[in-house]
Amino acid sequence: MIEIRRYENKDEKEAIAIWNAVVATNIHALHLYERLGFTQLGVIPQGFRMKDGHYEDIIPHYIKFLHIALIYLAVINVVTFFMYGVDKWKAKRSKWRIPEATLLGLAVLGGSVGAWLGMKVWHHKTLHKKFRYGVPAIIIVQIALIGYFLYR
Repeated sequence: MIEIRRYENKDEKEAIAIWNAVVATNIHALHLYERLGFTQLGVIPQGFRMKDGHYEDIIPHYIKFLHIALIYLAVINVVTFFMYGVDKWKAKRSKWRIPEATLLGLAVLGGSVGAWLGMKVWHHKTLHKKFRYGVPAIIIVQIALIGYFLYR
């Protein structure tokens, strides 16, 4: 169960999200949260009842929306890049293809840099006008939106 709330951090003027707490004995989850950039809020003693009836401490974490956005953009761009490669591979072998709407949709959802790199690296969809001009246009719009939200 994940709970997301938007708060304004008055000191940093930056929005943060509160995420699910982690049981203090779950070392692997704690390390993962730390690597992903989460910050611990403290400890809630005896905050979670285990199946056997005993209680464990829980550690709530928060992460800034900027970190969430960066993680999302990294993942969507890697996925998009490889989707272009898979589609090129399938095209060479006359197999079922990934629809063009899916490839462009991934670019619109934030994977525009991955789409552009996929076009260049895999030499795929470079002659189609909607990709040749559409993907760079999507990149420009997304850069403008990022600039607007960061500097408003």
